[in-house]
Amino acid sequence: MTVEKSVSSPATNLNGNSNNKNVKAEWHRRRPVRIAALATAAILVLAVTLACVYWPFSNERVARSIEEEFAGKVTIGHFRTTVFPHPGGVAEDVAFRWQTNSPNQAPLVTAKRLTIRANYWDFLMRPGYVSRMVLEDLQIHVPPKGSGTRPMDIPATSTRTRIGEVIADGALLQIARRDGEPLKFQIHSLRLWSVQEGAPFFYEVAVKNPLPPGEVHSSGQFGPWNSSAPKQTPVSGKYSYEKADLGVFKGIAGILSSEGEFQGTLGQMEARGKIAIPDFEVTRSNHSVPVKSEYQAVVNAMNGDVALKRVDSTVIKTRVIASGSVAGREGAGGKFTSIDLAVDKGRIQDVLRVFSKAPKPPLNGATGFRAHVVIPPGDAPFLKKVVLVGDFGVADAQFTKPKTQESVTELSIRGGGRKPEEAQEDPDNLVSDLSGHVELRDGIATFIDFRFIVPDAKATMHGTYNVIDEKVDLHGILRTTAKFSETTGGFKSVLLKFFDPFFKRKRGGGKVPVQLTGTYSDPHPGLELVR
Repeated sequence: MTVEKSVSSPATNLNGNSNNKNVKAEWHRRRPVRIAALATAAILVLAVTLACVYWPFSNERVARSIEEEFAGKVTIGHFRTTVFPHPGGVAEDVAFRWQTNSPNQAPLVTAKRLTIRANYWDFLMRPGYVSRMVLEDLQIHVPPKGSGTRPMDIPATSTRTRIGEVIADGALLQIARRDGEPLKFQIHSLRLWSVQEGAPFFYEVAVKNPLPPGEVHSSGQFGPWNSSAPKQTPVSGKYSYEKADLGVFKGIAGILSSEGEFQGTLGQMEARGKIAIPDFEVTRSNHSVPVKSEYQAVVNAMNGDVALKRVDSTVIKTRVIASGSVAGREGAGGKFTSIDLAVDKGRIQDVLRVFSKAPKPPLNGATGFRAHVVIPPGDAPFLKKVVLVGDFGVADAQFTKPKTQESVTELSIRGGGRKPEEAQEDPDNLVSDLSGHVELRDGIATFIDFRFIVPDAKATMHGTYNVIDEKVDLHGILRTTAKFSETTGGFKSVLLKFFDPFFKRKRGGGKVPVQLTGTYSDPHPGLELVR
């Protein structure tokens, strides 16, 4: 029996040891890779776990975040999460309602689509940071004042959310009114930057203003929002207002442009700027005049009231200084404009040019006046609803109609007891002085103590002038240097001598009742002997 003995050769042992050494060496060389792989796997597992637990972009968390910030109720029709290439979500058919006791439960804000975009790097470096939010077909519907729709007193919850950029192009802001159609602000573009709680954000907006319709561009800084006292929220910026059509207001026309800057709070915003209307027109006059203004005002953005501290305007070549307000009143559906006007060393022809239908103003001269003007809200024509109370004076006045100026010259000559052929006056150079008190209501100007003075004659009158149909109805006393009979010539003067005792003045001269009736284009002056 042969017993065979297996013995490993030296070569075999040597190769085996060599292979083991190679495997061990390879194991050690790949150890960092294996450690990195394990670490990556652990991080991924941890990230997935944290994402499942703390993922901010879900239907419930997006809705709750908005509700906590604005104390209302949010509904989302459909929500889908986005993972690649950026984390975020898309919410569709979003509606926000205030928690309110009002029976009106219509949503305050709606959006067809809300897209949220973040970055994975921000999850670690800037928790709560959202790089971009895009709102599509955003609509904001503000209920009418006094409807009872207002947020309940629910304190907002603090949030760590920060938004790098908010985009809401093609949005609509609609403000309902108790009377009339709602005001619709078509927002062409809207950008907000660095939006976060307790800090201001920057904005840029382009919007079509509804009344008067025109394009507004504004940029600046807003906030931080003061939820307990919104009117104390800071705001600042600059604006431009272009192609504003004043024709929407009955009775006037023109295209307005304006630019300026503002700062302060929503409840008291200091504003200053410039306004230009190169073709302002009171439509019944059928011609336009250039108007330029510089203003300083205080605006209450919470209710739209404006306090005009100073408005320095130029109408053609006449400077008008104004102050006043554009504000609502209790129980009235709209804004009342209340203005105090002052003119010193102006030109009466510039003022008359605004209202006169004639191709050129009927009177030239230096003017000064003080007036208080009130324009109530409503759709009535401008000249029917404007109320004006004031005092005026015109010095060195000359009438532009040759026939009228000749009649004034003859009055002066007759008032001095002279004959026209004896006069040295040039009708074109004779000047008159006018002054008085006027009250304009319902399109009718009532004159009190209206004085018309030329050399050797003075008329003091009262009565009315209808600025709409131009009817004149003035009555008063004409005082002359000469006696009543001396104001005419020939056989008339002989007959009128009988009336001198009745129409004489204590200090000499004549005093006779006169009237002016007819219309502006066809006046009828004469004696009013029946008085």
